[in-house]
Amino acid sequence: MDKLLEIVTNAAEIVTKAATLLCPDFEENTQTLQRKIELLKSRKVDVQADLQKAGKKRKREVEDWLINVENNITEFETLEQEIQCSRFYSRQKLAERVETMTKEVMELDEQVIFLEGFFLRLMKVLAS
Repeated sequence: MDKLLEIVTNAAEIVTKAATLLCPDFEENTQTLQRKIELLKSRKVDVQADLQKAGKKRKREVEDWLINVENNITEFETLEQEIQCSRFYSRQKLAERVETMTKEVMELDEQVIFLEGFFLRLMKVLAS
């Protein structure tokens, strides 16, 4: 029985090492994505607070941005669950999804600069 346990443990270690070799930056990339998602969540809250302060109806572009942010947050939460349950053979696909999501989140983060410019213009008009 001890020999069987040793074989299973060794096999698990081999699979883990193989996964690390195939996707060497997987953990680091996932953590980077998680940090970017947290930043995006904070920016979403800031945008919503600015909208409330302005007391104006949202532009469609702002509404679309908020929807896209929420969709990315939800997708990341699903991805986190899949990563927790992942097996060796699915790691490569998950690594590709992490990379794709990171690019999408970075694009949304860049868009917030434009949105903030819109808010600044709106606040100046309201202050006049």
